[in-house]
Amino acid sequence: MPGATVPGFQNAMLLSGNGSDRVESLTTTSTTATAANDTQDRSCGSSKDAFSNPSVMQEVKERWGLGGAVFAHIVFPNGRAEIVDQTKKLTEARISRGYSGQQIPMDIRNTLREQQSREARDFRFNSKSSTLHTTSPNPHLHRISADGTTELMPQWMKHKLAIKKKLLGKAWNPQRKLTRQAMEEVRLLHKQFPDEWTTPKLAEHFNVASESIVKILKTNFQLPADRIVEQDRAKQLKKKENVSADVERMRAERHTAWLERKAEREKNRQSSNASSGRIKLGAPKRTIK
Repeated sequence: MPGATVPGFQNAMLLSGNGSDRVESLTTTSTTATAANDTQDRSCGSSKDAFSNPSVMQEVKERWGLGGAVFAHIVFPNGRAEIVDQTKKLTEARISRGYSGQQIPMDIRNTLREQQSREARDFRFNSKSSTLHTTSPNPHLHRISADGTTELMPQWMKHKLAIKKKLLGKAWNPQRKLTRQAMEEVRLLHKQFPDEWTTPKLAEHFNVASESIVKILKTNFQLPADRIVEQDRAKQLKKKENVSADVERMRAERHTAWLERKAEREKNRQSSNASSGRIKLGAPKRTIK
């Protein structure tokens, strides 16, 4: 029979030992195969017919990690017989070297690969420095310089981490200054419900310091009645002015948008008339005799 040189893999060993996968060698060579269109395999017919069988492709995928028919018939041109033969040889080699010779399930292999990649990544970040632990929660915070020494953390990062630790992950909510009305509410709540509205609870509710609550409760200063009326009148007037300004702004925006739409419609109408060649003529003038 005429021989054909088909490029492929000569050896692809997948060794399983001690609960981990180790790829020993994966070399690319050229193998001489006696595969022709009129040649049939001893067990499964021709290589093309063998690799069109779903069971053969599933066996190739599980044993060798080859899921595409494009590579399967190149690596194993003789079909299922060569797959079984190569698998038997590699199993015997694993057993002779002290391994179990059994294939690890797919889910365990994926878990082991993720674990090995994570360990390799941690070792890569911490191999140059003996002061850092291999299980650092965030290795990017401990960057290693070219000379092998650990760089100091920037001041802004230290400040940010300190604020985050102090606030316990909560959002930044600074204390505020209480108004006269809020001060009156503090005094009234503490006077009516002294056991329930204590100083710490009032400070937490109004988001101020406890010292501020103590000062507010100690002082009994109140504005005169005419001054309170004047302040309320000024507040109402300012509120009306703000509402009027918002209404005028919204009215101006709507008028501007209406003018833009009107100009756009006029422009589109003129362009459509010009493209169709129509000319709008006015009404003829009539003279009365």
